[in-house]
Amino acid sequence: MLYFLSIGAVEAAEPNCVRAESSQEIFECSRGAREGAVRAVTLSYKNLLNRIQMQYVNDAALGVDFSKLAASSHKYWVIHTEKDCRIEAFDIEPGTQAYETTVNHCVARKSVERTTYLDSLVR
Repeated sequence: MLYFLSIGAVEAAEPNCVRAESSQEIFECSRGAREGAVRAVTLSYKNLLNRIQMQYVNDAALGVDFSKLAASSHKYWVIHTEKDCRIEAFDIEPGTQAYETTVNHCVARKSVERTTYLDSLVR
C-alpha cells in the first residue's frame, strides 16, 4: 500500500501521469517516478549520514565506522537494485521502451522502500 501511495504521489506530480494511457506517456511517467524516488532515497541517505555525524561527534572513530558501514550498505543496495530490476525486465527486449519502463518502475518501487527504511534509522 505504501508503495502505491508513494509512487502514485511521485507520478501525480508529473503532468498527466494520473491519466497516462499511451506507451510514451507511461514511459515518461515511469522515468519521472524513478527520478523522484531516486532523489528521495539520496536525501534520506544524506540525512542518515548527517545523523551519524551529529550523534557520534564525541566518538569520531565510532562515527567513521558507522558511516563506512552505511556507505557500504548503500553501495550494495544500489548494485542489488540494478540487478533485481534487470531480472524483473529480463523477458523484455533490452533497449525498448517496455524494458526501460519496467526497470524504471522497479527502481522507483525499491527506492521508495529504501527511503522508508533509511528514514526509520534517522528517527
